[in-house]
Amino acid sequence: MNTQRQVKVFVSSTFLGMGDEREVLADFVFPELRKRCAERKIDFVEIELIKQDRHISILQF
Repeated sequence: MNTQRQVKVFVSSTFLGMGDEREVLADFVFPELRKRCAERKIDFVEIELIKQDRHISILQF
């Protein structure tokens, strides 16, 4: 039985869309979630999908 616990948050937007929102997530929300997860021995992983003209870039913070 695998006892590892993990939370993954996926954010998807266009390259130019949601710039301000992504900054708030990266600067404030994700660090707080990471801290709270760590207190509970849970790995927190945020993954951002950015759609650019038929291509998708995956950024993992």
